[in-house]
Amino acid sequence: FYGFHETVVEPVQKLAGQDAVIEGTVCELPAKAYGRFYYVVEVNSISQKSAPKPFKIRLSAQNALNVEPYSHVKGRVHLFLPNGGEGYSSRSYYISKGIPLFAFLYEYEGVKVSPPTQKPPYYYALRLRSALLKSVRSMLPPDEAGLVNGVLFGDTASLPKQVTEDFRTIGISHILSVSGLHMTTMAQLILMLLLFLRIPKKPACILASAGVICFMAITCFVPSVTRSGIMCLLYLMGMVVFRRPDSLNSLGIAVLLISLWNPYAAADVGLLLSFAATLGLILYSGKTADSLNAKFDRVRQISSLVRGINGILGTTVWAVLFTLPIIILTFGRVSLAAPA
Repeated sequence: FYGFHETVVEPVQKLAGQDAVIEGTVCELPAKAYGRFYYVVEVNSISQKSAPKPFKIRLSAQNALNVEPYSHVKGRVHLFLPNGGEGYSSRSYYISKGIPLFAFLYEYEGVKVSPPTQKPPYYYALRLRSALLKSVRSMLPPDEAGLVNGVLFGDTASLPKQVTEDFRTIGISHILSVSGLHMTTMAQLILMLLLFLRIPKKPACILASAGVICFMAITCFVPSVTRSGIMCLLYLMGMVVFRRPDSLNSLGIAVLLISLWNPYAAADVGLLLSFAATLGLILYSGKTADSLNAKFDRVRQISSLVRGINGILGTTVWAVLFTLPIIILTFGRVSLAAPA
């Protein structure tokens, strides 16, 4: 963590408060919030001689720029540090996404935009994400479309502030964070479909792994998705080499790899909630369900119903208990309605 901060974060943050001419590549889909347009730009060239490069900034503009993923942008900007945040500072949160610095564009000085010169695989994943988001917006009213896109793809930019606050108040804001539930559902559906089509198990697992990687790309490799994606890949590869995957080791390996790549991932609330809930389920959910089954599963006619309820109870209790410290630290409130 110290080495990452000193060599990657600190040199970039020293540029805060300065004006500079930058040239960079748009590396995520544009977003709109609070009447402004936001772009994640990887800076490849900057007028400050001692500045490290490349590095990412979150660039804001009053007017929309005619850009797409991997377009090139050149203009004069003012660099500054993020402020605010709940529980964890905004600075740490954005560094967890690889963005140590913000900037706003001096639009009156002119902005040069040029089309992409290269289109790596991630370009097509972003285009697919954009098409999926647009298709939902075309079928539903704005508020409902924003909610569906938030739940399915983690796109909360278009969610009304009141809706986000309501989710937080009743303790289910984790539903808007794409993580294990989404990834496991996607992996299992792909695998079941391939096996139904009589594709042998090994090739089916390899193809399902490719599907998992594609879904990780569509959801922009956010830490919570990456955590669950790595666990799914370990599970599928275990089936390929005929080894029994271990959930606890898989969770540890996933978080270790993410933290080695970027230690500030520990400041991503989505990853913390995802990790804590998964840890609770691995350690105690199954044991609790088995204990309840031993006590209450006595009537054969309703056995499946009782076991289903016990499984839900075991999952809910331990997911809530293990995420409770993070929720208190981050949001400063506890919802008594959350378990229900």
